[in-house]
Amino acid sequence: MTLKRKIQHKLREIIEAGAASGICLAIGEKQECLGIFCEGSIFKSSRHRVHRHTWFDLASLTKVISTTTLAIYSYQKKMITSLDQSLQSFFPFLVSDLKDVTLCELLNHQSGLPAVPKNLEEKIPERSERLRKFLYQLDGQYSTYATQRGSTLYSDTGFIVLGIVLEQIWGERISVIFEKIFSREKFDMRYGPIDMKPGLMGLIFPMDEVAPCSSLEGSELLLWGQAQDPRMDIFGGDAGHAGLFGTVEAVEAWAKEIYDAYHGKSVWLSDKFVREFIDFENFHSSKCGRFINGFDTPTSPSQAGATASSYTIGHLGYTGVSCWMDMETGRRISLLCHRFSPGIDPTRLAELRPEFHDWLRRELWSNL
Repeated sequence: MTLKRKIQHKLREIIEAGAASGICLAIGEKQECLGIFCEGSIFKSSRHRVHRHTWFDLASLTKVISTTTLAIYSYQKKMITSLDQSLQSFFPFLVSDLKDVTLCELLNHQSGLPAVPKNLEEKIPERSERLRKFLYQLDGQYSTYATQRGSTLYSDTGFIVLGIVLEQIWGERISVIFEKIFSREKFDMRYGPIDMKPGLMGLIFPMDEVAPCSSLEGSELLLWGQAQDPRMDIFGGDAGHAGLFGTVEAVEAWAKEIYDAYHGKSVWLSDKFVREFIDFENFHSSKCGRFINGFDTPTSPSQAGATASSYTIGHLGYTGVSCWMDMETGRRISLLCHRFSPGIDPTRLAELRPEFHDWLRRELWSNL
């Protein structure tokens, strides 16, 4: 059996085990995309197959693809002066200890802010005013969170604040900033909601289509191009922690760009600034947490698999998406699927994905 057929067979096994209805996989190494592999359908009873043009809800991959990358670019453009810059320099109205929280603490989930924001204001019509009200609420609540500052506590809230910081320094919504910068690279990614519901022509020709994801309110309620995170409605579809949609090919292209930039081969991201964000020497010596300025790292047991190296970075998305890349070897694995769908067990992917990553590394690279 050829390697391609083995990979397709492995993807089918994951689907047959009830972990997903359809999966798209991209494999890359250094400057090359080694292949795109897709198997299954957009949901269990659908005749629409997933393919390289299928868009997925990238969920928390937004944190690294959009927010962290935009932070690197803003730092490079001197719109951010230091990773130790405090929130007070962006929001002078803060009065609690929240004003002293740094960008570095937000990126590394060490700000003390809670995993998810509480009591979000939905009645204010203007998005900008909702965000301002959100910051005022956090400021008033921060004394109850401050005791956790310095400890690693995964926080959507912290990345929402980072997104607002980016909007403050650019003077535009994060979706607009993302579009301006990333459109030049022609990545098939953008913030939702997106209108790409499959039609009859999609049964004949591979077209841009969005795979639905079940709402957290019930698996039978399918969301077509609308983020699964229920808070995204409050933020208007774009925020620092979630909201991005894209194809597996686009995620691989972004990962390759980060690798290229790290090795001084990107035309728009400087290796100097990328390496300041992805500073393995400091990370390995400090052992102060699992995150490296926005990027997740493998900690045992890891969804990246037991064979992921200490130079591997990436992230997961709650919907079922993931991307991991070894910054030394340039080996990359992006796996996109929706684990929330009718007839799918959302817990199965976490059991099977690490094994798949280890199997793939053995098949592809163990003999090199």
